[in-house]
Amino acid sequence: MQQFIFTHRNGKQSEKMELLFHVTNTADFQRDIDLSATSHGRELTRVSFIDPATSDLLPDFLQKVNIRSHINTNQPVLLINNLREHSR
Repeated sequence: MQQFIFTHRNGKQSEKMELLFHVTNTADFQRDIDLSATSHGRELTRVSFIDPATSDLLPDFLQKVNIRSHINTNQPVLLINNLREHSR
């Protein structure tokens, strides 16, 4: 889970929270999706699974944290609090 302050185009700021999930049924997601028929499809350029360690990825902590360790072991929820950082 990640919390951060988001700055909108109009300059207003709001607190956001993102939940990140480990997908185990990847075959269900590896389909041709008609992005024009989705609510936010125009915002996407592609849908794919990537290696977070070698990709330009936001939130950037995903490039640094040992995701495999969090998946394979029983650990508490990883909470990243970026509320004190400068707005993005």
